[in-house]
Amino acid sequence: MTTPQWTLTGHIARTLHNAPVGAVDLDRASRGIVIAAQPGGAEDHLLGLDLRADCRLAEHWIRGGDVTAVYEPGDARHLRATAMWRLAPSTPGASDGRVAVWELVVSAQTSLLESDPTLAVVSDVAATDVRRLAANGLIVRRGDGSSALVVVHPDDLRTISFEQAGGRATICCRLFSAAIEKGVLLRSRVLAAIGPTANDTAWATAVAADFAASPPILTT
Repeated sequence: MTTPQWTLTGHIARTLHNAPVGAVDLDRASRGIVIAAQPGGAEDHLLGLDLRADCRLAEHWIRGGDVTAVYEPGDARHLRATAMWRLAPSTPGASDGRVAVWELVVSAQTSLLESDPTLAVVSDVAATDVRRLAANGLIVRRGDGSSALVVVHPDDLRTISFEQAGGRATICCRLFSAAIEKGVLLRSRVLAAIGPTANDTAWATAVAADFAASPPILTT
């Protein structure tokens, strides 16, 4: 039996056995995993799901390391989107810390003969510097001795971009560039990690390589 790694109170899911602790308000998918603020700082948001419209939380559940929510955006696209936030095993980082890793698996389908499935995964974090990691990732130095990594699985990349202002960076990963037909299920994966700034290029490269080599998700 898989050991639970989330608790669920109402529609708020919180991680267990992970540092830093994150929480997901399933009624506010765009906020993603909320990381508590450091003293004097603002909270960070990792792997929020932007559905481009107000949406209804249709179903939700926790299983092992995954918290899954099904959303029905209230627009003319008639999409049904599933978000599965999951904890990945902690990865050895530099000698002064470890790397906490989260993943968001997003899937979409439609009841129309054809629809526009475009979605985005958005993260908003404290930032003093943002650097590219290959074509599909960004490393954000947060100014407190830690860095954040956001990377799209290379098989799923459409675009990844960022805006930096006021000591913050907003990272947008756009998914699903082609039209979707009825009966088709689209799925993409985005990963976020937080670890020490020291040696961050090395651990970020290792985490991204492991992510790229991971097998595809076959079921929700």
